[in-house]
Amino acid sequence: HIILILFIPLLTIVCTKTKTETTGNIEGKIIDKINAQPIPAAEVKISGSNQTVFSGADGSYKCRSLEAKEYQITVSKQNYVQETKPISVIAGQTVNLDFALAPISLAITPTNQNVGDTAGTTQFTITSNISWTATIDQSWCTMDKTSGTGNDIITATNQANTTCSERKATLTVTGNALAPE
Repeated sequence: HIILILFIPLLTIVCTKTKTETTGNIEGKIIDKINAQPIPAAEVKISGSNQTVFSGADGSYKCRSLEAKEYQITVSKQNYVQETKPISVIAGQTVNLDFALAPISLAITPTNQNVGDTAGTTQFTITSNISWTATIDQSWCTMDKTSGTGNDIITATNQANTTCSERKATLTVTGNALAPE
């Protein structure tokens, strides 16, 4: 009897499939536009995704695993003007998008105005980088504008005081979540 021994080499075929990246990342830093200090805990919303992140103590933020496409990134923080920017996420890459938020400002000058007994007008200058609304608490005094965005002038018209009583009207200007000025 002849025994035939065959050696059959073990053939291993390794099949590797390269995974194609379909997502990318966005990262950046959020600072105060006036003093360049980092803004911590700013909310970063990515439209078209379910991601919302917050900036760290150093103002940095990171959004991971976003589908490669165009997005609108909106950053907001109390007492700052909200800002929105477009960005393209590229598959397999991290793109940088920084924000410099302007602190909210709203002021009215003069802050006090005496008008006397005769009918007349008085102008108030609004200096602002946000939208605002204005109200007045007396019917004998009216305004030409009750809302606006940015800088503007309000003209208040007062009727003549036909009594001997002192009278006072308060013009209140409010913007976003700020206290009245």
